[in-house]
Amino acid sequence: MLLGGMLAATTLFTSCSEEKVYDVDGINYERVYMQNPNTTTVGGVLKTPVGYISGFSGEVAVRTSGPMATATNVTLAVDKSLVDSYNSTNNTKYEAIPDGVVSLEKSNLTIAAGKVVSDTVKLVVSEEGYSKLKADVSYLIPVAIQQSAGSDAHLAKEAKFRSNFFVLKYTETNSLLRAGGSASDLIGTSSTDDDARAWTCIAAEDFDPSQFSNLYSGTYWRVLNGKEVLSASFTLDLGASHKIAGFSIYCYIAKWMDIQISSDNNKWTDIGDTKNAAAIRDNNWTAWYAFYASIPGRYVKISMTLDPDFWGWPYPQWGYCSVQSFKLLLDD
Repeated sequence: MLLGGMLAATTLFTSCSEEKVYDVDGINYERVYMQNPNTTTVGGVLKTPVGYISGFSGEVAVRTSGPMATATNVTLAVDKSLVDSYNSTNNTKYEAIPDGVVSLEKSNLTIAAGKVVSDTVKLVVSEEGYSKLKADVSYLIPVAIQQSAGSDAHLAKEAKFRSNFFVLKYTETNSLLRAGGSASDLIGTSSTDDDARAWTCIAAEDFDPSQFSNLYSGTYWRVLNGKEVLSASFTLDLGASHKIAGFSIYCYIAKWMDIQISSDNNKWTDIGDTKNAAAIRDNNWTAWYAFYASIPGRYVKISMTLDPDFWGWPYPQWGYCSVQSFKLLLDD
């Protein structure tokens, strides 16, 4: 599984944390409830041409309203019977998570004697179960306390204090290029001119490979021919393997670009084209075509579809018919 910072978990619904909410005045026994009851945490899983990228995570703990003389053992479960009532209460339309996709790494938690909070249990996502999910559907995963034993503590009376909720948003894409986002979605750091001086152009269409270094000496890398050119490409050897997470290129005559990455200059991974991608600006205002996850490789190929109607074709001396800069986001 490819892991990346695709979708950060966020808490949508929270409840009051005052102890008196979970107990009843005048009753002298302790109650058992979720540590952060009735909260909803959202994450996502994205299917890409090179695998799944997960931004989904979840964990829960339980607690008592006061310390107990003996340990309290609590049983948890993914309780899909709560989906309908959750949707009705919150005006949502989440589907129940299919069996075999998500499970608890263990079903029992213990609050030690003299303590009020248990250890933590995580939700485990099975990549094999992703085939059961439908694109662009969000699934609800309720985790609820089933019973407690080992002490005199009673379960919280209201069901909402015995439950946590998790939402898994499942989407699919044919491209690893982000369709949108902000600077916080960018992975890695920008290559420098010193990095680029180690790169070599080993193949090109309608570029002179020997002039690639012009990009890092203050001049332009000009397309060789004139307005009749409809496409151009170049292949770079980075000199060593890197984890590549995006690219930035300035070329006025390019309508869109496709990027491929290879480890051996033989077998290539097509990352996608920029037709439906949105350039994301970093804090230095550089526009990046960012990947959902970093991809290892030593060779990079950029194929450009050029605009024959661009007004700047007659003015190559001003750099309009050139690549003016090229950078990579490196996640090394």
